[in-house]
Amino acid sequence: FTWGILNECADNTPFGASCYAALFRLLRELDPSRPVTTAMLSRQESLVIPDCDLISMNLYPCWSVDADCDAYIEDMRAWAQSKSEAPKPYIVSEIGAGAIYGFHDMNHAKWSEERQADILREQLEAVLGNPHIAGVFLWQFADCRVDDSWFGARPKTQNNKGIVDAYRRPKLAWQVVKDIFNTFCEEQQYDGHGKTCSAAEMVSGCTVRHVYSLGVVRHSRPGRVGAFYRADSAGKL
Repeated sequence: FTWGILNECADNTPFGASCYAALFRLLRELDPSRPVTTAMLSRQESLVIPDCDLISMNLYPCWSVDADCDAYIEDMRAWAQSKSEAPKPYIVSEIGAGAIYGFHDMNHAKWSEERQADILREQLEAVLGNPHIAGVFLWQFADCRVDDSWFGARPKTQNNKGIVDAYRRPKLAWQVVKDIFNTFCEEQQYDGHGKTCSAAEMVSGCTVRHVYSLGVVRHSRPGRVGAFYRADSAGKL
C-alpha cells in the first residue's frame, strides 16, 4: 500500500512542487512505514519526481494522445526515471478510453464500444508487456456523472471511460479487460504452493461498494502479481 496525494495538479511549477514537498513531509511524519506518490499528468515537466518513493503517471495513448502505445508508454517511463537519482518503481496510475454504452460502429469510431475495446487491448498489452512497469490501474470501472462544465468533452455529461456504464451494464471492453487481466495473473501469480490463481480468486471475499478503478501490480519478487481495486468506500480488501 502507498499514500497517494493529489491528481494531475501543478507539479510542473516551483510553487506547486513546494506544496507537494510539504504534503510529502507531512505524510512521512504521520506514517513513515509506507511509500508516497502522486498521480502525475502525462507531460515531461514534473518537478516532484525526486520527492516520490514511486512514480505514478496517468497515460492515455491512442485516446487523448495520438501515439503508438508501446513507444509512448516507454518514452514517458524512461523520461520519468531519468529525473530520479536512483531507479524507482513505476506505475501507470490511469489508462483507458471512453465509450457510450450501446453505441456500435463498423468503423470503430471514437466513443464506440468497438473503439474502446481496441484501445484498451492495445494499452494493456503494452503496459503488461513492459517489464519495467510495476503495475497499472484502469480508468475506470464504471461511468459516472461529471459537472455540467464538462459538457463539450464528456457526452451525456458523464465520464464515459467505464468498462461498464452507470447501471453496471458491461461494454465490449469488459470482456477484453477480464481476459487480459486473468491471463496475466494466471501466467504470473502463485498461491505459495505452486498453484496458479485467477484475478477473481485473488480478490475473493472483497466487499467493495463504490469501485472506480481496478488494476494489477507486479510483486517485488519475480513471478508474483497482485490484483487490486481502488475504491472510495470499501469493506475487506
